[in-house]
Amino acid sequence: MAEKAFPANLWDIDQLAAHLKTSKNFVYALTAQRRIGFLRVGKFIRFTPEQVADYISSVAEDAETRSTGRRIDIPPVETVKQPEPKRAFTSVRHNVGGRPRVVPRRSSPATGKAFS
Repeated sequence: MAEKAFPANLWDIDQLAAHLKTSKNFVYALTAQRRIGFLRVGKFIRFTPEQVADYISSVAEDAETRSTGRRIDIPPVETVKQPEPKRAFTSVRHNVGGRPRVVPRRSSPATGKAFS
């Protein structure tokens, strides 16, 4: 059985953050999102230079394929005005227990129009 060669040059979080000129929290976020390859040595996270190079090249490719940053004119979306819902409770009549009581609207059975 062939033994795997242990990488001679491993970077820790602080070294990678200094190399990328970012915060340690950003590097932790990259590892949590699995956007960058890493090794666990016990409870510690380490990076090989190859993993860092792969991440940097993937970010560079993403930047090349993105738009030029120019604004695209998108036609406005037409808004449809919704009719207002009929309200079953419209008037406040009595003061019960220190707060107003809302009572239902009364309407004429013949016409369906509301009256007070």
